[in-house]
Amino acid sequence: QSGGGKSTFLRQIITTLYLNNPKFEFVLIDLKGGLEFQIFENKERMNVVPNTSSALEFMERLDETLQSRMAILKQNECKDIDAFLKLPAEKRIASCAVNRTVVVIDEAAELFMASDKSGANDAQRAKRLTIKLAAQGRAVGIHLIVATQRPDVKAVDGQIKANLSGIVAFQMPNMHSSQTILDNSRAAHLPKIPGRCIWKTS
Repeated sequence: QSGGGKSTFLRQIITTLYLNNPKFEFVLIDLKGGLEFQIFENKERMNVVPNTSSALEFMERLDETLQSRMAILKQNECKDIDAFLKLPAEKRIASCAVNRTVVVIDEAAELFMASDKSGANDAQRAKRLTIKLAAQGRAVGIHLIVATQRPDVKAVDGQIKANLSGIVAFQMPNMHSSQTILDNSRAAHLPKIPGRCIWKTS
């Protein structure tokens, strides 16, 4: 629900990861015109993406990054980025730097649903690229956070949800919304305390 703490929570996650991991890179897709993530603009290693068309361009680039990193891992006989980063630097075969990338999509419904800002083709393309990143990105160090204030099945694709390793649900307006996100009604019964949420990992 509006005012429940989602945006504050997202900014806390980004800030914590940024300060504790000096090599992490960030793609922050903020479809409120860049208002929510404007505090991160012009920061090193941060890319704030304020609209749907720019978001699609970045998603296409991330897809290319995914492919190139898969090739690097295969070349180094590593099953994932953890194994690659454990290799001594002198033994690594890499054509480019392989750092972890955190992709945050805020107001995901704006990206995944056709509207006056994006047509049906763009919405489908965005959803297809996000499903691929969710399914394959973690192994190559591309980590996805998807946030929405519209918890319905059109905005929260089942394939994306199935490939996210954890879910944070703030207070929901009704049991149906809670069911969509958590597969139970508990988020509809949270006390009206800003920031109160449920964290689900299994």
